Amino acid sequence: MGITSISGYYRFPLNNQFFLPNVPRASAIFGYYDRTQDNVFPYGPGTPNRQGIGMDLDVKALKNNALKIVGAAYLVQEIDGNLVVNKAGNAFAPLDPDASGNAPVRKFTYLNFGPSIDLGPLVDWEGGALQIGTNLRMEQTDSTVGTLTSTWLIGEAKVGLFPWLEFSAAFSNQDLSGTEEGYDGSVLARYSYLYDNTDLGRYHPFTVNGNIQALMFTTAFKIDRNSTAYFDYSLVTGNDLPGFGPTVGTLNSQTMEMVYEIQF
Repeated sequence: MGITSISGYYRFPLNNQFFLPNVPRASAIFGYYDRTQDNVFPYGPGTPNRQGIGMDLDVKALKNNALKIVGAAYLVQEIDGNLVVNKAGNAFAPLDPDASGNAPVRKFTYLNFGPSIDLGPLVDWEGGALQIGTNLRMEQTDSTVGTLTSTWLIGEAKVGLFPWLEFSAAFSNQDLSGTEEGYDGSVLARYSYLYDNTDLGRYHPFTVNGNIQALMFTTAFKIDRNSTAYFDYSLVTGNDLPGFGPTVGTLNSQTMEMVYEIQF
């Protein structure tokens, strides 16, 4: 289901360092990420320092695969704490130490379940899609620093009135709470290269307790075989300000855009 991409809307743009055009430094390959958005696998399944078990679900059924059920469940933990070389260069030190000065070894729980059904093929709807879907997601991180929990509820509806005109609406609600370690007390973190101690001493605990809601609408006009025009509107509200650290305030962000897409 495409609605899972809503989470990307919140990501705060951060720039990596480069020493040659388009070639990242070894220490910057693993860029900064938001712990409240994706702490379990910030770099995808290839995230380093992980071990555990998991299962993915991908079911397609009914006419033209009208029923789709996708999901995942993972129980993993860090193999070792996040260590880097110390300032003297003669030993290793924890990048994000807990209150006792030790390197926390985190345990992660990740659950994601997303069923959707497209009634269009089942009722021979001439307009195309008649799709509804939902996505339930939960991430939890436990360590000696504390427990950080993020839960999501996402829903989507897509209706094709004509083969050339389609409307989509999506709603997302995220609740986040708990304590973790972040860069300069923010919600940001990264896995550094082992011999890069740039971030050493910059991590401090943060505590969040907030929510974010998003409402999005898209109108798609298929102009011809190779081009489509999209008109988008989004409204994001809540009391947690994403990308600004564990800051509670009044969030009200509205966005309108038009995209003209040509495929060759």
